[in-house]
Amino acid sequence: MEFEYYISRSRDGTMIGPVRKSGNASDSDQNKANLASSESLVRNIISRQLSSLAMDVAPYRVTKNYSLERETSKDKAIKNRAKNAESLAKNGNYRAAQEAYLSIYRDSGSYAAAYNAGVLIAAQGNLEGAAAFMQQVYSETWNPKAMAEASRLRREIAATDLAAVYSENQGQRDRLIALMVDTLPPNLPAGAKAAVVNNSQTERELADSIANGIISGFLAKNITLVDRDNRALVEMERNYQYSGNVSDDDMIRIGNEAGVNTFIMVAVSGSFSTRRLVVRMIDVERNTILYQSPQTDEMNL
Repeated sequence: MEFEYYISRSRDGTMIGPVRKSGNASDSDQNKANLASSESLVRNIISRQLSSLAMDVAPYRVTKNYSLERETSKDKAIKNRAKNAESLAKNGNYRAAQEAYLSIYRDSGSYAAAYNAGVLIAAQGNLEGAAAFMQQVYSETWNPKAMAEASRLRREIAATDLAAVYSENQGQRDRLIALMVDTLPPNLPAGAKAAVVNNSQTERELADSIANGIISGFLAKNITLVDRDNRALVEMERNYQYSGNVSDDDMIRIGNEAGVNTFIMVAVSGSFSTRRLVVRMIDVERNTILYQSPQTDEMNL
């Protein structure tokens, strides 16, 4: 299958993308009843492809190179001043170089000097200031290059803001996964055959990524888990999605059918700034709750 996605910046509706993905999945078994459903295969493809989402839209580290424009003025004094400003920039004296280029721009109207001043403002971490300055240069000179640079800087600001938000959310998610991987195992009963189930009606993609993270942590600890693609478990997750509930009798039946004696239910409640991870561990055979996540800030997403 192939699919694509966009990122929408909530502040102004700016769209970033598309990012195109493709993949394939298959299953085989002598018993047709044991084959994974088409929905399960599709979900696996999407889950694998989106595992690189962070690097698609929010790299953890970005190295940027800035280039200065060469001064083309025939005025020798302006050329010498531009050469001195360039030397300051190359030596890391960005603030002094910025002021030198601004002075050249005010005295001569040189676009190269204005552009270089904008570059140095951006290089010091002030993208908003650089964009505003290049917009000012455009209003003063009507040079289309200044407008193009201001637009480019605004796109860079949008991407940078998105990266910061995503990295923060990613860090919270990973912190909670690590917390659950440490907290849940001591509460498992002896001889546990556990299944991690997404029982979230909202934010299902986020809950799914957390469930997969918990599974990876459990497997690293050699804890026995039943595959989430088991047909009975897929049915269980679908029922939670549509109805928000699975009866105790159905849970026992599904557990027996899937060979599960312990369910770990993962959900995300709330939305945006009020999102919280909710995790329950249930002993299927005794129908008792072995663990319930606290309603405290440490569970906030």
